[in-house]
Amino acid sequence: ETYSENLVSLIEQYFSRIKKEIDMERLEREDTEETLVHLMEEALDKIGIPLA
Repeated sequence: ETYSENLVSLIEQYFSRIKKEIDMERLEREDTEETLVHLMEEALDKIGIPLA
């Protein structure tokens, strides 16, 4: 595998984890745009990516 393929794979894994986190949390909360932004920040934080 090339470096770029590895990078794409890693990014896909991150997004998969982010989506899973958001889906789990959305079940328990009101689904507003602000909530989704907050959930995205939380999910990124959980997997170690700061949202700058």
